[in-house]
Amino acid sequence: MERDGEKVLAGGSEVAEAYSRFKALSESCETVAGEEKGGYVNTASVARDMLEISERLWGLSGVRGRGLQYWGLSYGSVIGSTFAAMFPERVERIVVDGILDTEDYYSTGWRANLQDTDKVLASFSTYCSQAGPERCAFHTGSTPEDITIRLHNLLQKLSAEPLSIPSSRSPTNAPEIITESDVRNLLFVSLYAPLGAFTILAWILLFLESGDGTGYLITARTSFNCDSPGSSKTPNTGAETMLAIACSDGAPVPDDRRAFDKYLRELTSQSKTFGGVWARLRLACTDWKFRPKGLAFSGPYRGNTSTPMLFIGNSRDPVTPIINAHTMSKRFPGSTVLEQNSEGHCSISAPSLCTVKHVRRYFETGEVPPPGTVCEADMKPFMGAGDHVKTMSAEDRELLKGLEKLAMELKPRSWHGI
Repeated sequence: MERDGEKVLAGGSEVAEAYSRFKALSESCETVAGEEKGGYVNTASVARDMLEISERLWGLSGVRGRGLQYWGLSYGSVIGSTFAAMFPERVERIVVDGILDTEDYYSTGWRANLQDTDKVLASFSTYCSQAGPERCAFHTGSTPEDITIRLHNLLQKLSAEPLSIPSSRSPTNAPEIITESDVRNLLFVSLYAPLGAFTILAWILLFLESGDGTGYLITARTSFNCDSPGSSKTPNTGAETMLAIACSDGAPVPDDRRAFDKYLRELTSQSKTFGGVWARLRLACTDWKFRPKGLAFSGPYRGNTSTPMLFIGNSRDPVTPIINAHTMSKRFPGSTVLEQNSEGHCSISAPSLCTVKHVRRYFETGEVPPPGTVCEADMKPFMGAGDHVKTMSAEDRELLKGLEKLAMELKPRSWHGI
């Protein structure tokens, strides 16, 4: 099977198409927002707004000298860490969850994201094998390797011959094709929320294997959004906003194809399956026009906060590896890392009473968990909760039910991992 990076480098058409789309998006943003408004599309401006909002809210309640209370997920970890670096004396409670390395983020490096991605994909085969054919539609054989080989063969088949769908069987009433690249992107977004997404993914893969393109389209487009920002298929998904912020925050990215090809090879060495998918994020920032205006903040992104911060990371996160939590924690003395032993993006992707109780205690008292604390997830993909639920108190069962609802309602979106 060709790796995404190799295919892009060989043909160049996917890079050219993505570049053209992002160039059009950049020019559209410049036209709509203009230089004045665009200069405030950045995280430092948000941090200043948060400070003013928190001060005014405390002022309305007649309380002075209180700081920010905040729980930031994914890109929200950049907001929280930036606020803590800019206003360390105004940190009252800050939890950041699904951690981006701020130095990598602000340099527009995007090299600290894919270290654990392939491990999350491998967990699909592991959980499917454990669940059996009754719970996993793509189950085959007796080992995770059997399922991995089956998936590999499906991708090879689509690479050699994309699946065509005539207009008579297309939900859009127009002829369509399903390519290996389409399925690779679908696999990627499923890694964000495995608890609910893996079950759906198994059915989608079964549809594809049997040549049922209609079933694929209906299920995939209902449950996943698998097109990139700037695509005519999915305008105004919200991902454009995230890219605008990231590109405005980051260092300028030159329009240099040779440098991009080198970067693509580097990411493909980190994740054989998804390096090419993630590389397009940086491509989006090529020749980006907006630069921060006013009171810009250029770091350092570290500081001695008035209250210790709490960093949370999953053991296997597709876009914010646990190593980032430890890296960032070292920059804020007194902070600690809470690791959740689960797959998915951010702790809320897998219900854990242990994690949520530590978070609650932190917001109530300011107490961080002891160093080295690891929380187990209470539910797993395909299998749900274990028998330990029977021994839980009624209060804990109710709390777990709420966490499950939150996790299951997380709808994976392409390009969400920033």
